[in-house]
Amino acid sequence: MSSETKKPFGIYLIGIVGAIAIGYGTVRLATRQVTPPDIAAQRVSERLKFRQEVTDATTATLTNAAIIDPQRGIYRLPINAAMELTLREWQNPAAARKVLLERLETATAKLPEKPNAFE
Repeated sequence: MSSETKKPFGIYLIGIVGAIAIGYGTVRLATRQVTPPDIAAQRVSERLKFRQEVTDATTATLTNAAIIDPQRGIYRLPINAAMELTLREWQNPAAARKVLLERLETATAKLPEKPNAFE
């Protein structure tokens, strides 16, 4: 009798383990076939390239002097020189504010109209 009661339990155990193994294998196979290619790696490289381009452009802008508008006398200074100039000018806040307002008026003044080439 004891041999008859052990057979069904062993068969059920083998059936349960087999069903779990088949289910696990099916899930693994399905995830391999359905998983899309890794797009993130390509996107990361594009973003890093764009970030490097932006960094190079802004670094050049912040560290080099240039003439922005020669008619109005607008120039771009390197950031370090601009900070030193600001610290020096704002030792006297009233005078610095007056100079700042004068620069604003000069920068926003209307330029004379160019003569029409067809007249």
